[in-house]
Amino acid sequence: MKPLDGCKLVSGLWFLLVCFAMPQSHGQLSNWRDDLDEYISAVLQCRNTPGLSIAVVQNGKTVLSDGYGYSKTDIPTPADGDTLYPIGSLTKSFTSAVIADILSRHTNFTWDTPIAEALGPSFRLSGCYRSEEVNLRDLLSHRVGLEEDVILTVMGLDIKDSEFVRRLGYLKERYPFRSRFFYSNYMYSLAGKVAEVLTDKTYAELVKETLFDPLGMTSSDVISNVDNLSALPKLAHGYAKGDSGQSLPYSLDTIRISSGVLKPSGAILSTVDDLAKWMIFQLSGGRSVTDRQVVNSEFLRETQRAQMALHDPRIRDRSVYPVDDTMVDYGMGWVEGQYRGFTKLTHSGNIASYTSMITMLPTENIGIVTVLNGPMDEGQAVTALKTIHWFVADKLLNVTPWLDKDSACTFPAPWVNTSTSDNQPIPPSQDPTVSEDFTNLDLYTGTYGHLAYGNLHISKAENIETGRSHLRYRYGMFGSGRLYPIEGHTFKITLDGDLWYYGDSLHFNAKSPGGVFIEFSEPSDGKMTQVTFPNSASARSPEFERDITISDDNLNKCDSNSSGAKVKGHQIFIALITLICVFRNTRDFNDFV
Repeated sequence: MKPLDGCKLVSGLWFLLVCFAMPQSHGQLSNWRDDLDEYISAVLQCRNTPGLSIAVVQNGKTVLSDGYGYSKTDIPTPADGDTLYPIGSLTKSFTSAVIADILSRHTNFTWDTPIAEALGPSFRLSGCYRSEEVNLRDLLSHRVGLEEDVILTVMGLDIKDSEFVRRLGYLKERYPFRSRFFYSNYMYSLAGKVAEVLTDKTYAELVKETLFDPLGMTSSDVISNVDNLSALPKLAHGYAKGDSGQSLPYSLDTIRISSGVLKPSGAILSTVDDLAKWMIFQLSGGRSVTDRQVVNSEFLRETQRAQMALHDPRIRDRSVYPVDDTMVDYGMGWVEGQYRGFTKLTHSGNIASYTSMITMLPTENIGIVTVLNGPMDEGQAVTALKTIHWFVADKLLNVTPWLDKDSACTFPAPWVNTSTSDNQPIPPSQDPTVSEDFTNLDLYTGTYGHLAYGNLHISKAENIETGRSHLRYRYGMFGSGRLYPIEGHTFKITLDGDLWYYGDSLHFNAKSPGGVFIEFSEPSDGKMTQVTFPNSASARSPEFERDITISDDNLNKCDSNSSGAKVKGHQIFIALITLICVFRNTRDFNDFV
């Protein structure tokens, strides 16, 4: 036998070592781009989605930024990586990052400093303890526990920016302070107000100077900075289904519901090109694509750490599904969980029919972002994005995807019975069964006020065709519709005008099967004095009172009956010492006389 040549043996071993050490080609996007195109196209078709944009980052680089379908269907315009979308609650991670930067520069103010130190002694929320102790960590991790009405929010809150902080003092407690997770757009907006006070800059200025400019997010902006949304050539139109099932565009101005007091919770416009830079910034510990340290790494990482357990964690495990996928804790603008055993940071955003989602696997340096412009059914939209994120993540992790284009369209079936799934489309609302014997409509007309939510207007209108009068309501920027009498002083309400497309999806027959109602109290002196609006079985409903006015005196009184009205340990100690001193002084006085 001829002896092995030493050089050839070394070369062979070196070749094997290099081959095994090299990353497998299956994870390279170029090898599965055709599969991705086919997969996303199928999902868009079966989920009735007009258009979608996607970006993927890996190891600090953008490896994909593209679009599918159309950003505008009336004048067919393909979606791409530079298509502009409102990103809804993805804005929240921008707000927490801005605050992380501020705190890194303000050594005398921390995540845990009571915000009353910035807002002043007049600041109040429900309960003395909540008012005195609530901090930025509480606001950004959704553990303050105050009521928040989704329907009034979508109608466009009747709250001036200058009054916002004061109005929050009238919100009632939904859950005891720091007792459980309760999602709140209002508290993120309050955090934005604190940021403005600490810097003497507007929220829009802070986001631009702190994040957009240094990260090179040149296409991104805050909605309030745009005078004419229709003039933005790259802005995708949102679409909702009409009565016959066709996709119809709606007024772009309705996304301005987040442009007032709610800017820090959902007012950013962006592209997936820009959001790829955002994910690289988050995955790199606050660095830009040019390797510039934009935000202090430790302060930014704090926003990604779990702060509060979700009250309703989303757990898909192998007892039902082929893989594990969980969302269990909330950080500050991020939901923390796991996918296939890897730590996952994620968040979704929804405004009108636009839905967005970011998923990051920090240990693998992977990030995925998708944004779409319909359908109006948020359940269908979120499912569409989730199935795409799972497919892309599996390909990047170099594992066989557990979904294909067929199962992506049936998901959650066959694993979950779709007849009971939350992902089912919301059925169209039915015409109300009404009574027509209401004649004294003047009982109800007038303006009703809520100390937090503002004014609700009830007026009388005449049907030109029938000559009969009926009641209508008006609230906020966009809320308007007709009142249909049901029984007693209860009416079913419709949603008309620019918000017509919310009629079936805004909990009008999802959480309240028969619709959303408005209920008046018994009349006094020939007029109704109070109205519950919107009246929904899913939550405690706000009560509006006739001719109510906001009083500073009422606001400044602490509500000691609230379960949040606890006292601190040192306060108890001081009170006890005071009582002892009073007792001793009283005894000495009695001895003297």
